[in-house]
Amino acid sequence: MEVEGRENDLYEGPSPASGFVHLWSQWQLLDSILPTGGFAHSLGLESATQARLVVLPDDLQTYVIHVLENTGSLLLPFVYAITISPDEQTWHKLDKLLNATLTNDISRKASMSQGSALMRVAAAVFSEIPLLKLLRSSALASGLIAFHYAPIFGLVCALLGFGPEIAQRAYMFVTMRDVISAATRLNLVGPLGAAVMQHRVTPVAEELSKKWMNRTVDEACQGLDDQTWYASTKLQFLDSYMRILDSNPRLLVQSAATRLHQSVSDRRMLLCFSIGSLRLPRICRKIR
Repeated sequence: MEVEGRENDLYEGPSPASGFVHLWSQWQLLDSILPTGGFAHSLGLESATQARLVVLPDDLQTYVIHVLENTGSLLLPFVYAITISPDEQTWHKLDKLLNATLTNDISRKASMSQGSALMRVAAAVFSEIPLLKLLRSSALASGLIAFHYAPIFGLVCALLGFGPEIAQRAYMFVTMRDVISAATRLNLVGPLGAAVMQHRVTPVAEELSKKWMNRTVDEACQGLDDQTWYASTKLQFLDSYMRILDSNPRLLVQSAATRLHQSVSDRRMLLCFSIGSLRLPRICRKIR
């Protein structure tokens, strides 16, 4: 269902008569108190911590930077696309494209959950923009929209008067904020240490923002370093073994675990491959 008679509202932005009031709405969008569910998703940090890939503060800082790199390369194009063309048709197109792009089930569900929450909250809080409520009602009625976070964030930014570049920086900011907040909840760093780390990473975040800014969705990609690619490949190898073991527990567990152990020399990498099942490290210890 198309939203009729409101198309121009998407492009008008804040009224000049509102003075600086719209700035307060922009700041509120970035405020951690806005209940969008961002703190419910650790952006993979919890799994990395359990796998002992993130132990020291330097590990955490490196992890945050990698998250920002991947966020910029994959998701900033979606934020940019909706801010330069903030209409219902573009939003639906980007939502469907991102739904097909996110192949990781956990990441896809987290994106949908956060996006749905942001759309619901924005429609209720920013009542001066009735189009948000109309777009949400239309999407819910159709049942065809997944409500992914990045396009909705860009859409709300555009309606609140953010320019495309500021909107993209804002998305990187909330991503950095959320992953560092997850680190405090996991007791990897204290509140003061988290603030110091966020300030220290800011110059890197700005460079990454400029690196991936204003790109089309055709250029969206998932950037992986060699170690991440290696871990991902071995994780698929492990998952295949675990599916076999779950379907037939009488199979030779020792053979499966030994082959995996022989293929991985780094103990930390072996722990990384155990994500999703903590049984394998125990099996390997018994074999030794």
